Amino acid sequence: MSNICDVFGKCGGCTYLNIDYKEQLSQKTDEILKVLKDSNIEIKNYEGVLSSPAIYHYRNKMEYSFGNEVKGDL
Repeated sequence: MSNICDVFGKCGGCTYLNIDYKEQLSQKTDEILKVLKDSNIEIKNYEGVLSSPAIYHYRNKMEYSFGNEVKGDL
């Protein structure tokens, strides 16, 4: 996989790059359904994760951290 992304495993932007794309979709589906179940959210017609025709070089990733501790002068 190093020829696809030179920083795979370092930056965190492509967590699933080492997994077959169909398996990525399956794992993401499982994760979504677990979160919904754990949150007691009933889904009647879950249509699954949509695949992309471009499986490389398209992803956006956003992570937010929240806490009650103040750092610096903030």
